[in-house]
Amino acid sequence: MDRERLKQVLRELRERYKEEWNESEDDVLRKLKDFAEIMLSRNKLSSEDIEQLKKIWDEIPINFRRLFNIFFPFDESERIRMYNDETIRKLMQIAKETNNENFEENLEKITELMGNVTIRNVGVATLSSFVAVANPDMFMPTTEMSISSNLRDYIGIDRFIGGQSNVQKYEEFMKTVKEVANEIGINSMLEVAFYLSKYSSGDNMEERIQQILESVEISDEDLESVKRTIYDVKNEILDRIDELREKEWENGWDILNKLHRVPYLRFTEMRKAFREHENLPNLPKILADFVSELKNAKNLDDIRKLLENTASKLKNIQHMSTTQLLHLAHVIRSDLFIPVTQWQISNAIRFIYDSSENLHGASLDRILDIFNIINELRDLIKKIPILSQLPRDERLIKFSLILYKYGERIISSNRFNRFLEIIGRKFLERCAEVSENQLGGATNYYRLLYLPSDFDETVRRYIHLEWLFRGEKLCVGIHIEVTGDPNKNDRILNTILRDHQSKFEEIARDVGGELEILRDLRVYRWIHISKPYSELNEDLEEWAVKAMTKLYNEIVPIIRERQAEIKRIIEESTEVGGKGNENKIDIILKNKIDQILNSKKQIILYGPPGTGKTWTAQNYVMGETNNKKFYEFVTFHPSYSYEEFVEGLKPIPAEATTSGLKFIVEDGIFKRIAIKAICEALKSANNNLANIANELLNSLKEIENGNLNEYDRYLINKRELWNRIKELSKEDINELFENAPKFYLVIDEINRGDISRIFGELITLLEADKRLGEDNQIIVTLPYSKEPFGVPPNLFIIGTMNTADRSIALIDIALRRRFGFIELMPSYKVLINELGIGNVNNEEEAIRKIESWEINELSEENSNDVKKLAVKVLYSINEKIKRVYDRDHQIGHSYFLKLKDYETRDETIKTLKYIWFHEIIPLLQEYFYDSPEKLKDVLSEEFVIVDENSYEFKQMEDFSNDNEFLNDLKGLIMSRGERSG
Repeated sequence: MDRERLKQVLRELRERYKEEWNESEDDVLRKLKDFAEIMLSRNKLSSEDIEQLKKIWDEIPINFRRLFNIFFPFDESERIRMYNDETIRKLMQIAKETNNENFEENLEKITELMGNVTIRNVGVATLSSFVAVANPDMFMPTTEMSISSNLRDYIGIDRFIGGQSNVQKYEEFMKTVKEVANEIGINSMLEVAFYLSKYSSGDNMEERIQQILESVEISDEDLESVKRTIYDVKNEILDRIDELREKEWENGWDILNKLHRVPYLRFTEMRKAFREHENLPNLPKILADFVSELKNAKNLDDIRKLLENTASKLKNIQHMSTTQLLHLAHVIRSDLFIPVTQWQISNAIRFIYDSSENLHGASLDRILDIFNIINELRDLIKKIPILSQLPRDERLIKFSLILYKYGERIISSNRFNRFLEIIGRKFLERCAEVSENQLGGATNYYRLLYLPSDFDETVRRYIHLEWLFRGEKLCVGIHIEVTGDPNKNDRILNTILRDHQSKFEEIARDVGGELEILRDLRVYRWIHISKPYSELNEDLEEWAVKAMTKLYNEIVPIIRERQAEIKRIIEESTEVGGKGNENKIDIILKNKIDQILNSKKQIILYGPPGTGKTWTAQNYVMGETNNKKFYEFVTFHPSYSYEEFVEGLKPIPAEATTSGLKFIVEDGIFKRIAIKAICEALKSANNNLANIANELLNSLKEIENGNLNEYDRYLINKRELWNRIKELSKEDINELFENAPKFYLVIDEINRGDISRIFGELITLLEADKRLGEDNQIIVTLPYSKEPFGVPPNLFIIGTMNTADRSIALIDIALRRRFGFIELMPSYKVLINELGIGNVNNEEEAIRKIESWEINELSEENSNDVKKLAVKVLYSINEKIKRVYDRDHQIGHSYFLKLKDYETRDETIKTLKYIWFHEIIPLLQEYFYDSPEKLKDVLSEEFVIVDENSYEFKQMEDFSNDNEFLNDLKGLIMSRGERSG
């Protein structure tokens, strides 16, 4: 958490809102004291005691009450159980006894107790609220309303939802905030919470409402139609109210169907309630009484009592929800009610409050909290002239319609993201053993669930559980991704499925899904349980949570059991390059890469084979971002073309589309990642650009998932995006990319492709000053699609180049000028440190150590001495290669890193023989295929027999025992002669 930012925020907010705090402080603190006194003075709270608590709570001003997550369940037995919970009362008692001297000691006790609470729907946010009630000077509630998402992002903290997983965060947060409050002279932690809540309310809320009003247009005709429909239905209900008291849905309350012209009012669930409770005559009476009393209600207190009374009567009637009650209230009293729990409107409310909490689906228990939010919104829009000048009833109808349209826009661009957020939150609530840290952020199409923190870090990095939208299916499953290595992914997939494929099939049957094992993807491997869907609704949410819960409980133990085996497979792929299990790049090398990328935007790592170029590129990128959507990996080869890299014509067979055979201009990997980088930057724009960017990302994702019918919409969105970008000044574009996420394209073996042909005209656009928003920005028209295109400044390219294939001197001069270059040579420092045969700080020190190892002193019975011999052999061979060939054809250190996994002499020698005969000798044979004498100079007669212009290698089976093999390696070193350079 950023202490200085927190301090700055508190100082600024105190300056603005100190007077408002002073006005309410005494009254609020007195009521909190009364509340705590009742909680702590009774051995057991009765229903009457809890009613008294509720009365006190309702008297606290809304702008303070909303800071706490204190609620009163409708079910009396549940309410009594919660308010008599021993742990909650003990938490409050410890909090009450806390002062500055014992703060940290008591905070530790409170933290420990919080982890033991097992009350339904009660997590850290609620527990911290009770603690803060008991002692508001020393503790603050950590709720969504006291710490907004914008504030969390700004000062660097997470949400406080869920169970034990958040307890440690709460303790750390409370300590830091208390220290900062003391430093700037704030003596009450509730005062701190009050100020922090203003970070996303007050003027900010008014500004957001103003922003919504400016971005949504409602025609007079649309408003008149909605208004007239509501008034007509209201009048008919009131005229027939006595009759409706005895009527069921058909020929009675189905009058509400006439409201279908009002887009934000739907009574589908009420219809279900009537039909499923036909033998329950009190439903029409409850609704008729509610309408009659609401029509005549004169003050807010009467309305609150009416809402609470009606909600308590409806709580046990299935399908009757807060939303249905508010919809009816809006029809009858459109001067007082906004249907804030309606799906689209609730998304707009989230934007106004800058909150991740969604009111949609709020239980009837929360009806009074919801009404308080409505009152707060009503008071705010009185200050906005465009609405305040309208009659009261018309004002809220227009505002509701505007909120609906704005929320619809949010959902259309982020509906998958929102859906994934909801199922992630529900999963956390129901799966207590899962830590919030395991839950990855929701993207437009997928959300990751990481393995538990006690798993090996290597396994956690490459194997995840996930929810994923793929085509018209929602998938729940396992994602395997050892970057760039499909063969390793296949082996891991088989390891997980071995003896347990039937378990996956059983889970799929139990949850009503289809098991899909996807092995034919370019790199990734998936084990998915999928379910087709036509709309994102609560049934699909429930399925997604149920399927993941079952998968997590039954499959994670299998992965845990096999993680050592999986780790070995992964490390065969990830070790190559030199930092072993840590997968961390040397800090000096990382700083060099950072410096070049910040300046040039693209870099090539070049050197002999086995020096860790690909490993360095991959691990640099993964050190910068763990999110797979921010990087791509491609390998160039002689037949690779512009059409694959940028764009080219591609036929689509008739069966893949709804319009028959056609040709399309397909975007290549470079163009796609550039578009993603642009769109991610524009998503933060506070205008229509963000909507276009989201729609374009959604279309691109659909196409990448195989839905080619999305292509026409993709083209329209792209052209709209570029048209809008071209209208902006360079300064405006530069500002949009200021805090954009970084994207990376790793091009392996970049020199094996015809670079001029692959990049085409884009070679110029790569330059840092030619990118979007820069001084010499260039936007070109592409030859196939005729679309505008520019390279965004947040896209970085990392290429790798094997100098044994092609010297850097032969690289196209245009490419050399636009890329920075870093040479990676064999590292004896890495070998010595990783194999555990020494500890050196640089290459010079490593070479001195190698030269100090006397051949005759290296024991053939000691594993470490065998490793020293291997390193000395590598050094000897490379010195010879430099002398008879050149430095570009040396042999890299990564070949010998496999030795680090073995501790016994026999295992080490066996692995060394494999490396020598199956990797080193074939490589040398390739280097010197037309120079037998040079090959003899490098390998000596111990391993190659040269006869005139032909040669024969000794094979592994030619050695009678291990000692003979080791002695010949020593002979190779001894035959090296005078070392050059």
